[in-house]
Amino acid sequence: MKKEFKQAIPVLIGNAMIAFAIDVLILRAGIIVGGISGFGAALEHYFGLPLSIVVGGINVVLFICGLIVLGKRFALTTLLSSVCFPLFLEAFSHLPTKMIPLTPPVNLLSAVIAGIMIGIGIGTIIKAGGSTGGTDIPALIMNRKLGLPVHTVVRCLDISFLAMQCGYCNLTHILLGLLTVLITSYAIKFTLGRQKTSSTGSDALMVEDGLVHNPA
Repeated sequence: MKKEFKQAIPVLIGNAMIAFAIDVLILRAGIIVGGISGFGAALEHYFGLPLSIVVGGINVVLFICGLIVLGKRFALTTLLSSVCFPLFLEAFSHLPTKMIPLTPPVNLLSAVIAGIMIGIGIGTIIKAGGSTGGTDIPALIMNRKLGLPVHTVVRCLDISFLAMQCGYCNLTHILLGLLTVLITSYAIKFTLGRQKTSSTGSDALMVEDGLVHNPA
């Protein structure tokens, strides 16, 4: 029990950092974001669906699919992130908008800080032996069932989610989103140091491959 508790703390901290960066620093500045959060942001814009509800619902479906196809071990490493990440998103959505000014050129600083926070958050979760879940799950399922490379599936999903947001974002916000992804990649590698593996294996593969995506 003590070991599980020690593992849960950094996973919670990592998810809180990622959720704060996405909700407060990225989405409020109009910057595009990848992963399930990006898909949720697009649905929120086009259909008015709350981001936390969309992300939470998708995470539940993905978790069940991961449990069935990938087994209990993967599901356990993903469960905490799948539950707490949308809760953190909902909590941070109630922070005052005026808390942080996000007008140019401050939104450039927001993109940089967000990239660092997301990278450190993901790295912290991986070092604790956890998983960020999200697009990891369909990528791993398609890898197991169809033999498709994990990084290729995640890249295709992320590109699709980013493209969905380009319709209502200007070029500046699109470029800032790409900058955030690039910074996140370096922040993950810095946080992990020489660590090359994790309990799930999927995160390590994507980090080594130079790929970064937003979790959940």
